[in-house]
Amino acid sequence: MKMIMDNLRNTARIGSGAVLLLLFNLSATIAQQTFQYNQYMDNLTPFNPAWSLLDDAGSVNALVHSQWAGIEGAPSTLLLNGSLPLRKIRAAAGVILVHDEIGAENQTELNAFIAKAIKLSESSFLSTSVSAGFRSYKADYSQLDASDPEFRDNISETVGTIGLGVMMYNPDKYYIGISLPRMSIRSLGKSSAEDKRYQKNIWYFSGGYLYSLGTDFKIKPAVLLAYTPNMDMLTNVSATLYVKDRLGAGLNYQSNKEMAGILSYLFSNSVRIGYSYQFGFGSGNLGSISNGTHEVTLGLRFGQGLLPKLL
Repeated sequence: MKMIMDNLRNTARIGSGAVLLLLFNLSATIAQQTFQYNQYMDNLTPFNPAWSLLDDAGSVNALVHSQWAGIEGAPSTLLLNGSLPLRKIRAAAGVILVHDEIGAENQTELNAFIAKAIKLSESSFLSTSVSAGFRSYKADYSQLDASDPEFRDNISETVGTIGLGVMMYNPDKYYIGISLPRMSIRSLGKSSAEDKRYQKNIWYFSGGYLYSLGTDFKIKPAVLLAYTPNMDMLTNVSATLYVKDRLGAGLNYQSNKEMAGILSYLFSNSVRIGYSYQFGFGSGNLGSISNGTHEVTLGLRFGQGLLPKLL
């Protein structure tokens, strides 16, 4: 990683083709980690669809994530997800679409899910979710260095995926869950050489709590842990302060030496917009030599008698 950082600092000398090659080397280092985004605390469904049952309204969410702005070929993500409540059976169904790009590589995932809850007590529930879909992966390696036999062959593959999620929650106070949202069927049993072309299975542990500080203020700490066997765990911790159930201001910290400031606003109980700016610090972090990471979100809720959705 340090060597990649040193080379990226000299991009003015080495040219755009070399930058793409370096980003490919970087993507090989982090390829086994799926996409991450700063405002997970407001839309956890892509990581654990069982979370969709915290809200009894229908919803549509969109996110645009531009990482390491100013570096050619840097990662970018487009996320769309939506769900519909099935109130008679205390369930929800929905879809999740994610498109990622980094350098010469791009990946599109589409999953459909269904989640079902059971009542544990007057205010506590246990929900589970199952999902299924596909992942399409394409890599145009020839644009990196056409003369290098390592990058002679492009790749275009589609694999099936399945996912599972479990969550315990009180819709007004807390949630805690574990999930395996995108398990590539073809990744099972792959050798180390073959496995480079498939994401390993990533387990997510999530939790959040909404605490009232009086009539006008609430605070929501949240955590998201990503665990992949034989890799360092990625820890994502945040805290958001809400004012009059409308304005949210928060901070986010990731264990890969990234921090973000987050602002969100609920125009009504049915429309939420959010923005975050993430920056890196310390040596060995691309965020410290770029123009930061920008993220914009839009959330829409629909249904009758909507109440503010903060958790």
